[in-house]
Amino acid sequence: MGSMPRKLVFLLAVIMLFGAGWFTAYAVQISQTQKQNSRVLASVKNQSTIMMEKHLMPVTISIVPIEEIPEGPNEIVTIKGQLKTPFDDFGSIHYQWILAEGVELVKGQLTGQIQDPVAGHVYELELVLKNFDKQHRKELNLQAHVLDPEGIKLGNSSIITSRPEDAMEHLAPIMMVKAQEAAVERMPASEVEK
Repeated sequence: MGSMPRKLVFLLAVIMLFGAGWFTAYAVQISQTQKQNSRVLASVKNQSTIMMEKHLMPVTISIVPIEEIPEGPNEIVTIKGQLKTPFDDFGSIHYQWILAEGVELVKGQLTGQIQDPVAGHVYELELVLKNFDKQHRKELNLQAHVLDPEGIKLGNSSIITSRPEDAMEHLAPIMMVKAQEAAVERMPASEVEK
């Protein structure tokens, strides 16, 4: 009977060592996740503009991020779009800019086409606009399409906003970090400290 408590004490010690190791690994993982999320949050907060782009074939479209979006109305800003196709066999790329209400075209073409596009070549489009500012959230949309050999439209689009800080692409990483921080705050202090 005297050896039974020894076996029980030994078994409890092994279980406690295993548990302490597991909790230590868990705490290290939480700490690393928090550090990584802090870096993501810091990088997101430092972005002045987020480029919103889709890569679908047969036309790739992007709107180049604006270095500085005007603060108020009546200021002028230059917007640059880029079109590219990986194929030589489309007769032309048709494009159209769609401006938000109140945004005025100062210079450039809202619609047009690129005849006989060369595969892989980047075609640049440029607009000079007035009233695309941070005061009100406004979006610009660049759409483009080609016609396949059977006459079917194959297209793509890209959007940029005057208030990228309000866009879901900007808010989602911040919301994720806040949710993880809230989850850690709800954990018992004994689990976080280990």
